[in-house]
Amino acid sequence: DQAVPHAFRRLDELRHAYPGKRIVVAEFGWPSNGANELGAKADPILQGQVIREFLAETRRRGIEYNVVEAFDQPWKDFENHGVGPYWGVFDADRQIKFSLTGPVEEQTDRPLAGASLAAGLMLTLLGLLRRRVTFGHALAYALAAHALGVGLVMAVAYPFLNYMNGGIWVMWGLGPLPGRGPRCRSIFRPIASRPRC
Repeated sequence: DQAVPHAFRRLDELRHAYPGKRIVVAEFGWPSNGANELGAKADPILQGQVIREFLAETRRRGIEYNVVEAFDQPWKDFENHGVGPYWGVFDADRQIKFSLTGPVEEQTDRPLAGASLAAGLMLTLLGLLRRRVTFGHALAYALAAHALGVGLVMAVAYPFLNYMNGGIWVMWGLGPLPGRGPRCRSIFRPIASRPRC
């Protein structure tokens, strides 16, 4: 909630230091995803609110500006603590991420929550179907199954919720394969241990 006032305080400092000079806000933006840092939250709703507040204030003051970025840039994956790809007003598929008029609507996680719940229920039923257990055991098993269900759903959803570069796709594709390939004979021989003195 301090991003826009901070930007205009800095602008006012420049105007005071250089009276009569043309000053343009060269870059202003807010990320919609990535790591939160120092109380600043990277969030799609907050991005919409901050950008809209900035645009309203620049219009009111008659200030020239550039909003950074126009489009999300997935190749900036490792810049700025994970927020690099998410500065765009439009996503990488050229779809606007928030409305410039009316309320900024939050995208819900209901589909993920529903899938997690379904996965947890399925794991619980599979695990407890033919067993006689106490209520405590069933409760503990259900909690563990639901935690596993959430983890599985989030692991499957991750590539669809975040921009993935080539290296990450290779990692996700090859991750399940260790130990599955043909055994190769090592060309290195173990060094014989030397007696200690």
